[in-house]
Amino acid sequence: SVEAGGELAAVVGGARVERTHQLQQVDVLLAGVVVGLGLNVDTARADLPLDTATSLRAAGSPGVDRATLLTAYLVHLAHLVREDTGPSGAGPTAYRASCATIGSEVRVSQPGGVLSTGVATGVDDAGRLVVRSGTRTYAVTAGDVVHVRSR
Repeated sequence: SVEAGGELAAVVGGARVERTHQLQQVDVLLAGVVVGLGLNVDTARADLPLDTATSLRAAGSPGVDRATLLTAYLVHLAHLVREDTGPSGAGPTAYRASCATIGSEVRVSQPGGVLSTGVATGVDDAGRLVVRSGTRTYAVTAGDVVHVRSR
């Protein structure tokens, strides 16, 4: 999640990652990962789907030029990828430092209907969110992670 407002005020956007199915094509096995990113740029507060969502406009930054925003994002992403040296490199280090989920209480819905709650304690070297639930600590390989917010 990308968050606005310093504290966990509201979610501006989020990312989704899915593994593609393996395909056999002309003696080559093709497999990959699709990464998607969504960002609420100019959505009015009344048009947001959830009370925990916000947009750059609703957070006090109206009129952000999407082409400029996308260009800045892609330039920064290219820099992180170019400079990446693995799990302890610039990309993962920057992600861990800015990840609002770390330290938050979360609800994890995993494949097969497994639902658990706990505190996100970090991100491991494989990029998985690490969650502590009671005396058990586990890495989330797949699932939906939602911040549990007090009302």
